[in-house]
Amino acid sequence: DKSLVDHVDTERSEWLRKWQGQTVLTVNQITWVVAVEDAIIKGGAAMQALFEKRREELLDVVKSVRGDITKMLRKTLGSLVVMDVHNRDITAELADANITGVL
Repeated sequence: DKSLVDHVDTERSEWLRKWQGQTVLTVNQITWVVAVEDAIIKGGAAMQALFEKRREELLDVVKSVRGDITKMLRKTLGSLVVMDVHNRDITAELADANITGVL
């Protein structure tokens, strides 16, 4: 999908503004799941590093919501914040549990 490829090639803050809301939310979940699986496979401090990266991304989105943005983008980013908070919490739980494998 073009949006997934573009996500890799584009700065996240710019990418969030380029794509429709449902696309942003879907690609966000896809990339989170792939990153979590990769961190589980790598082991060690990979999950904690992912947690830190995603926490920074969440803070960037929150800053964007506070800025001068369109009504539609505000709705998209509001939903993204809810998803990212959940993802952050799950990533923290996985890091704390020292998960070492995927089924």
